[in-house]
Amino acid sequence: MTEVATAKSSSKKKEVQVLIFESTIKGDSGFRREIAPNVMSQKTEDVKSFPSVIYLPTISYKWDEEGNQIPIRYVKGIYENEITKLQAKGIQTRTNENGEYIPSGEKIKIPNGILVLKDEGDRGMFSFMRDCAFNESAPNRPDGDRSKKFFKVIEPFKEEEQFNDRWIVSNKAIGYVANLVRKEGGKNVYQTTKIDALLTLFNAYGGETYSQKLTVLAGMASADPDTFLNTITTLDDSVTTLIVHAKELQVITIGANTASFVDDNKVLATFEGKNLSDKNKIKQIAELLKTPEYAAKYQELQAKVDMKEKQVLEN
Repeated sequence: MTEVATAKSSSKKKEVQVLIFESTIKGDSGFRREIAPNVMSQKTEDVKSFPSVIYLPTISYKWDEEGNQIPIRYVKGIYENEITKLQAKGIQTRTNENGEYIPSGEKIKIPNGILVLKDEGDRGMFSFMRDCAFNESAPNRPDGDRSKKFFKVIEPFKEEEQFNDRWIVSNKAIGYVANLVRKEGGKNVYQTTKIDALLTLFNAYGGETYSQKLTVLAGMASADPDTFLNTITTLDDSVTTLIVHAKELQVITIGANTASFVDDNKVLATFEGKNLSDKNKIKQIAELLKTPEYAAKYQELQAKVDMKEKQVLEN
């Protein structure tokens, strides 16, 4: 008896389809670069985009096996989505003066670019998202179709490792941003210098407060975690490489608590801690050189390394 019950239970679990929908578009963050006090740039390149919440129309169409378009609508809790069949059930859909269907009812939203749905519960949303023309992966989509696509289906059961890798990368990027703030005495303490440096790196305006700035960074990390992590890693690698190379060329010397230029003994950076290893000293110098306050020092270091390389080649 137990074996039969278990078999039935397992069978039911297999019948429940799970789909993960991933946004394929980006939305305007609302933050723009400030080009003068309280004057925001209107240039497209000065607007930073990332998906936050994407609202989808509840009226669309799907295709049958012959490629014919069938008008569909999302109605909460109703699995059927064909408008003609909904009307047969007594569920009417309003039209405008041109006879076009008007979206109504509860909206569909994709928060942070990802929506996971099961073929149970709100089955109307599941069937609409699976079938509608907004879905890049919609069944029976004709070749060459050019309708607006907002999202696609990720199939974790078919691409489990790929999905898990994406999830890990996303969490790393968001975790990096999360580490830029900590709680002390019930208040948020932000790593202000690093936050400002990252926004400068991404050429993004982050708002007036550090809460807003962190939200912008979190949005970027969530929207494109691969690019976010690669950019940070590339920056880390390039600055670290420059420091190591400068030391090898004897452009700088690294002492107990300071790094200085060899030619004029000017201090490049001062770091904290006793008996630090060379690796940790270089790491601290790199962190300082990535901040806006050290931009001039970084440029000076780069210029002196370039000059020394030229001298070495000439000799």
